Amino acid sequence: MSLYDSDEKVNQVIEAFTELHQCTHCNAYFTELANVGTWGCRYHPGKYNYEKDEYECCGEKPMNHSNYNNFAAFATWKHKYTPRLFSLGCKRCDHRSPASKVPYKDIKCEKIAQLIPFMKPPLEKRNISKRDTSLVRKEYGGCPTRENTLA
Repeated sequence: MSLYDSDEKVNQVIEAFTELHQCTHCNAYFTELANVGTWGCRYHPGKYNYEKDEYECCGEKPMNHSNYNNFAAFATWKHKYTPRLFSLGCKRCDHRSPASKVPYKDIKCEKIAQLIPFMKPPLEKRNISKRDTSLVRKEYGGCPTRENTLA
């Protein structure tokens, strides 16, 4: 979207960035305007190794839970308590939804220049690439947790 696009094109971009979505990973609700570049979710960049029973990126293993299911019905008034076996991830990223019209890739600030004044948190508090001034959708690189455990 540039400054001289038609009203129809501008309205399509505004609609895409203000639609409400639910993250498929953590179930949080978000709009792309409030989401892009904030890294409000987490992910594991490595695959799960079934032979070693751990993630390759950080070495996280399934958590051992006590027999909490029987007690949970009384403590939470829910019939079944299903604990998470893993954390949401060792790296930070933006929330994601397949229903979103905004592609899940880094977004150049110039392409959404008209939306920047309406962003909360402001652009300065988001994750921006110093190389090409784009909003970065996820944290890249090796997992510091894995490096610390191997040392």
